[in-house]
Amino acid sequence: MAVELLSFDPDGDLLLVLVDSIDNDDSTGSDGLDGGAIEQTATQLSLPDMFASTTLSRFDGDSTESPPLELESPKSQKEIHMLVSSKHLMLASPVFKAMLQHNNFKEGDTLRTSGKAKVELPDDDPAALRILLDIIHGRVRQVPRQVNLKIMTELSVIVDKYQMLEVVELYVELWMSTLKSSVPTFFTADLLAWLNISWVFGLADIFKQISRIAMRGSTDLFGARESHLPIPQPVFAAISDARRKGIQDAIAVVEHTIMKYQGPMQHCRTFWPVNRVKKNTACDGLILGSLLKSASVNGLWPPPSHPYIGHTFSGIITKARLLEITALCEEPLSQVSSGYVNIVSSHGVKQSICAQMDALEVNINGLDLKAFKEPRKGPFKDTFVEDWPILPTD
Repeated sequence: MAVELLSFDPDGDLLLVLVDSIDNDDSTGSDGLDGGAIEQTATQLSLPDMFASTTLSRFDGDSTESPPLELESPKSQKEIHMLVSSKHLMLASPVFKAMLQHNNFKEGDTLRTSGKAKVELPDDDPAALRILLDIIHGRVRQVPRQVNLKIMTELSVIVDKYQMLEVVELYVELWMSTLKSSVPTFFTADLLAWLNISWVFGLADIFKQISRIAMRGSTDLFGARESHLPIPQPVFAAISDARRKGIQDAIAVVEHTIMKYQGPMQHCRTFWPVNRVKKNTACDGLILGSLLKSASVNGLWPPPSHPYIGHTFSGIITKARLLEITALCEEPLSQVSSGYVNIVSSHGVKQSICAQMDALEVNINGLDLKAFKEPRKGPFKDTFVEDWPILPTD
């Protein structure tokens, strides 16, 4: 395996070992930084004598031993060795401080007894960690002024993992000045990345916006399979619960209206010159029939079953607003004896359903980041989705 040596402190006493994937077809050498970014470089040199015992694997072009035949892979791997100062790292990260300063971990024992140590970080993104190490070691000219979404996401993962938010807070403001224009306004594959970025870096407005989009646009248990992200499960649970509750309440509006017109009570009050009761009953029947037919066409009848996998809150709301409801009393007013009667389309049933959809949509308004950052005051009982109004259909 090829090895790249990077020095952030020539007198460093700690060697961080990471693994990076190389795309053999990628000749651009892109590291995830935007084109306008300052070039990200670190000093590449041989390891100091204190790390001479470290075994490094290199490509050996003079080897006489033929390698085994393998199918060509589009990607290969290389090790990246980063020489850093343990004191800088412990000052910036309480996680590294606990690892290296105390005797609870072998790395700390090794550093104390031999004056050097090696820590393997196979799960960390090299490009993101390199940026953080430049900041920690005061190499500010090497820190990029712009990063793309991928690097920003990886930075958020590492910052959360090693508790280094204070180290990057000022740079987050700089990076977000160019990234904020790409914050999603609809459901997209980047939603989870942005939810994670807003969670870790404390971007409350973006967190609220992204969680609102997820509530309205997700079709299943949002984020349930994204265990590698440091977003706590209560956040995912709250988003999924709000989605299910919103769909449930929207369907309940349609069900309630259907049950209302299936009952014995007569709802049409239009005064007809002849056969009033018969025509009032027929009007109620036409409303019920057209409602059932339209609900069936739009996939709302029979109602979808909980937990509504494959359905979105926004989709259900849209279907409810598309319901076509017809009343017998919508015939020309010349056929009605009471000339002063102003007959509302579908006796207001369609308008009532749409008004209730509007009210439900307003209540799907995202999560409060501060409440989740302070669990004792947080919405873990889903109080923000329990009191949604169901307006009367009369």
